[in-house]
Amino acid sequence: MTAWAAARSKLREQNSNFFTQLSNTERYKDIAIEMEDTINPDGSIRPGLISRAKDREMLPPIEHPAREILNAYYSIKLETKLDIETGNIVQDWDTYFLKIDTILNALNKANRQDMADMITQNMTDLEKLRWEVYRKYFRGYNRRQQAILTTQFDEVQQAQIRAWIQGSPQERVEIEAIVDEHGQSLVGSYRQQTRTTGENLRKLSPELDGWLLFFEITNTTLTDAGQSYYSQFRKEWGIPE
Repeated sequence: MTAWAAARSKLREQNSNFFTQLSNTERYKDIAIEMEDTINPDGSIRPGLISRAKDREMLPPIEHPAREILNAYYSIKLETKLDIETGNIVQDWDTYFLKIDTILNALNKANRQDMADMITQNMTDLEKLRWEVYRKYFRGYNRRQQAILTTQFDEVQQAQIRAWIQGSPQERVEIEAIVDEHGQSLVGSYRQQTRTTGENLRKLSPELDGWLLFFEITNTTLTDAGQSYYSQFRKEWGIPE
């Protein structure tokens, strides 16, 4: 499962960079490709479409709303995040899909479906599946992290935990040394509460438990029912165990 995600991420990055690389070649370097002026790596200014129209005494171009939506979609990158429970850096598919859903929700119902159809044309079957599973299972499961942070810790502790999540490896080591009023590791307490709540949710929902293992977010299932769903999912998608 990891291989398909890595390959898809690499392909998406190549496609995203293609036009940028092409526009920087000698043949196309003076062609306006953005609405506004941009600064080249060498510090020179590349005129945008608006400036180019003004120089030629033409009416400024107007970007169609549909094009703005497409540009927003193509600007989304699959980034990485800290896995709170394991401490590993993993691909952040959930935020990636959340950004896509945010774009879709800005459209009316008719245009939303057209845009969704266009987006899914560029997805593999497993990527479509993860998007669907994210909406149905992972989105709610992941919300426990923010809920625990804001309800179980004061504002100072919240800031420290957020700094740990977003910080460098060295910064995380330093923050992990902070203890709470009970002498317990602040980060350790947050991670334990997150882990315990996650385990409870997985026990309540065997389907969630199975999907988490299917996409290698967890290393094992917690229930026999979860294991059965996991085996069923792999069989349905033709993935040998």
